[in-house]
Amino acid sequence: MEDATQEHLENADHAEHATHEGNPFLTTVSVTIAVLAVLAATVGSFESHESAYTINDKSDAAYLQNKASDQWAFSRQRVSRRTCIKLRRLLADPMPPSFKPMQSVTRPTARTDRPRRSILKSRSMKS
Repeated sequence: MEDATQEHLENADHAEHATHEGNPFLTTVSVTIAVLAVLAATVGSFESHESAYTINDKSDAAYLQNKASDQWAFSRQRVSRRTCIKLRRLLADPMPPSFKPMQSVTRPTARTDRPRRSILKSRSMKS
């Protein structure tokens, strides 16, 4: 234990002597390390700000997505409500005034085949 403490003190003593010598290389290395530390701290600060902006933008996107989803659900609910109201009206009045009963449908025979073709031709001309 005493050796480790003694070695630490000797290293501190050598560092103190080196600073008093005024070695230009040591000064250059020290200044370079200090400048790099400041640059690293600045870049880290920018990264923190950008991370905060990214998280904020992500939160805004989630909010807007929820808002769009709510609007879509509201419009679907309105359509569903209209359909339910129409069905209630139809079920409440089983024979509305505009109701026309279906004509009895007969199968065409050989004799009625020609008029049917003329009906089909007239329908295709209208389209």
